[in-house]
Amino acid sequence: PLVLPGQPQMQSPRSNEQLIQTLSELLLDRDLLKRCVVQSFDRARGEAEQLNRDGLKRFRTLLCWILDMPIEALGELESNLTFDFDGSNSFDLNETYRLVKFHLREYHRALGGKTHLEIPRKTIAEAGYTIQRELGRGNQGVVK
Repeated sequence: PLVLPGQPQMQSPRSNEQLIQTLSELLLDRDLLKRCVVQSFDRARGEAEQLNRDGLKRFRTLLCWILDMPIEALGELESNLTFDFDGSNSFDLNETYRLVKFHLREYHRALGGKTHLEIPRKTIAEAGYTIQRELGRGNQGVVK
């Protein structure tokens, strides 16, 4: 594990369940993930405006250290030019954030994590509506 000067060492390797839990929290809490990405991005870019391939390597190492994730969680960031939206061969903060979110989602899925979507269910009455009349009927549905 990487040890930055003046920083505590990373903890021992975590179980898949712990990684899945952390990944689930990060993917649900955009603000937390964004703060971690911004912090790592600013440290990795130095004086530059964007991250080049070497900057992405530094960024990946820093972010994995901050998140206490294995390097595999972010894969080969520098070879993934799909997220280089402007074709500059470097990544701005937005491109980097989207790249990270994609890789974390894929890693979450590879570990066996499930996406938790909460879709509200209500009856027409519970939603505050009333049926006035039936407008049409067909073999695949009814319009009320």
